[in-house]
Amino acid sequence: MKRLDRVDGLRLFGILVIIASHVSAFGLYGQGSVWANFFLVASGFFACAPLFPDGEERYTSVKGWGRYYLLRFVRLVLPVWFVLLFFYILRDPLLPDRRTLLRNMLFIDSSAHLWFIQHVLFASLFVPLLSLILYHVKRICRKKCGDSGKINRAIGLILIVIAVFLSYVILYRTHLTLLWNGKGRKLFGIFFYIGFSLGYLIKGVDLDKLRCPAWLRIVLDFVSFALIMGLSFLSSTGFLSRISGTDVSYHIGWKKPLTVTLLCTLLMFVIVINQEGLIARLLSMPLLVRFGKCTLDIYLIHFFLIRFFNITPARNFVIIVFLTLPVSLFLTEEVENPIYKMVKRHIK
Repeated sequence: MKRLDRVDGLRLFGILVIIASHVSAFGLYGQGSVWANFFLVASGFFACAPLFPDGEERYTSVKGWGRYYLLRFVRLVLPVWFVLLFFYILRDPLLPDRRTLLRNMLFIDSSAHLWFIQHVLFASLFVPLLSLILYHVKRICRKKCGDSGKINRAIGLILIVIAVFLSYVILYRTHLTLLWNGKGRKLFGIFFYIGFSLGYLIKGVDLDKLRCPAWLRIVLDFVSFALIMGLSFLSSTGFLSRISGTDVSYHIGWKKPLTVTLLCTLLMFVIVINQEGLIARLLSMPLLVRFGKCTLDIYLIHFFLIRFFNITPARNFVIIVFLTLPVSLFLTEEVENPIYKMVKRHIK
């Protein structure tokens, strides 16, 4: 069953916005916060295997849990450790001493952009438990309704409501935090489960048979384009400063995290269901998809390179992208994927 290539293409676009944000290019300063929320949603979305109607049964045994955590370690933790050790050896200022290195490797106190990995990792810990609960819920539901599609759609809608409610409570009604640069950051990792819930909604849809009429494809393409522009350029500090005529320092991703995440979720949903739309077909271009699958390494590496370049924001962006993408592609395809496949093959 084929992968959702158009989401990978969207992930590449998102990581490019994050890089532009970090080098303050094209007026996108601060928009990295928006697309970091998108990546939290995307991580949760893929965690529930949205292309498969079932699969929760693999978490009914201790072996299944162990397999999940081992593969998460190989896919997520090992690349982080490799990049951290490499730049620590190069004496990067982000990792000035062994204590800082160790705290980052143990995800206790993350530095700079590494907060995102910390939140994804902690959110991922609860996937087997939630999947086990849903396995038993689906067994009960099948006795009354044998339609797996309806069950998954109902579970998806219920989970979205619960995830949004918990996100609001955790972000605005509690003081739960994870350390980032010695300071507490709100648990943005909860957005992972909004994406996870969306994945269950998609489980209930047969994408191979889903065909949107021409007029609906045009409407969904317009919605996709509007959301992409709104989440990238129209809400950026550069654009808002031009509109107001004065400098605006408004980071919408930090100011309105839940609203932004819901818009990112809507964008993901529209891109997934409108598979024959123009935007989806553009995002599914093979080169975009190939680099889109390397976004973890792109995210890890690019920030460490920023200090080496001090030309103009636009030129810094071009140079960092030019350097980061091929290196990330090599690491993903020639190092990490073979290790992942080898481990996966030996623990079947």
